[in-house]
Amino acid sequence: MEDKKNHNIFKNISWDDLGNMGQFVSGIAVVISLLYLAFQVKQNTIQIDHNTKAARSQGINSSISHTLQIRQAIFEDKKVLRIFFKGNNDPSSLSEEERLRYRLILHNCIGTIWNTYAQVLYADLPIEIWESQKTLIKRLLLTKGGIWFWTHFGGEFDPLFKKDVEELIFPDGIKIISEIPLI
Repeated sequence: MEDKKNHNIFKNISWDDLGNMGQFVSGIAVVISLLYLAFQVKQNTIQIDHNTKAARSQGINSSISHTLQIRQAIFEDKKVLRIFFKGNNDPSSLSEEERLRYRLILHNCIGTIWNTYAQVLYADLPIEIWESQKTLIKRLLLTKGGIWFWTHFGGEFDPLFKKDVEELIFPDGIKIISEIPLI
């Protein structure tokens, strides 16, 4: 007998009622889908933030590691240390081989700083990282050897970096030291 009553309930439902129930169910499905999508977007944002922080950290670590390797090479090898000091004071007093070594030492040092600069511009490292490198640039390039290096080999670096470095070390315009031979 009860089976007949249940069948009678379905006889009283019209097509409009079924359509309304379908819309209600699909509305609930849309809300559930939107909540799931919001959760996924939030998770994705958290992962992107994590990846960005990891990349920044890796960029900073890379620059620090390169700087430490260069410094270590200078202080561990007395010949390199002598070339570095002698080149800073008077690059014309260096032999051809020593001048080449001096140039490469400075190129490696400035190349590491350029790497940091590029990461600030293109990898969204904080500008404070670049600002902290300015003292090192001055210490390296505001020597007779540093000026010699930059006037002859500064063009090997990115034009934006070159411009910023020259504004830092030559605020009154570039001074060329041409009497020292190139190597």
